Amino acid sequence: MKKIVVLIGLISLLGYQQKEESLLDKYCFVVGTLRDYMGREKYNSEKDLVDQYHPSEKKIYKAIEAMFQKSYPDLKLNVYENKKTDYIRYQLRSKNLKDTLDNFYNFTYSGRGRARKYIDFDAINIDSLIKNKHFFQENYDTIFEGSLKQEIFKTKKQKLSFITGAYVRYGSQLDTLHQISLANSTSKVKVLEELLKDIGCTDVVYEIRKAIPYGHKVRFKPTKSLKNYFEKYRFLK
Repeated sequence: MKKIVVLIGLISLLGYQQKEESLLDKYCFVVGTLRDYMGREKYNSEKDLVDQYHPSEKKIYKAIEAMFQKSYPDLKLNVYENKKTDYIRYQLRSKNLKDTLDNFYNFTYSGRGRARKYIDFDAINIDSLIKNKHFFQENYDTIFEGSLKQEIFKTKKQKLSFITGAYVRYGSQLDTLHQISLANSTSKVKVLEELLKDIGCTDVVYEIRKAIPYGHKVRFKPTKSLKNYFEKYRFLK
């Protein structure tokens, strides 16, 4: 029975673009789902990565794929697998969609880098490494850290869609309260706190747990409108 409900929900989402008026702003919704671990990362060797997902998040990445596949013909789903570590992630890729979503962010230099390829440090001559002043530039991409732009969500529909996207991927319910929790969030949880208050939610509390990684959590009692959004897209959780 549960599988039937999920299937019906996915079918309704597949067809939502044909409606003249949708409850959902799909761009704001997907921005809500995007990771915010140390911000939204941007670097040269990943020009088309929209986001990546754990295998347990199939409902979300399949729904996002369905939302945008007609508008973005270059959108594709890849599987990244490291058989040595049993690490598997599903990756949605589209340069055009990524560029569009990146417009929601301001990017600044993070001071961090990402290796362009696997580096076997055991095989590197340390003396030559010390003498090579360009080792970092030659082997690492500079990472730029994206923070959500201030007041990027203007309409009530955009705000509700963004909050819903964050909730279906990172949220849970605690009796009458709901919460959204992310690790090492640089801007998303703070924006969520501001928007929840702005649309009239009550008991809004933003907490930071100082650990490794830092835990960022916002608890709140949703408005009736927001609760309706949560209920409508609950099948994606």
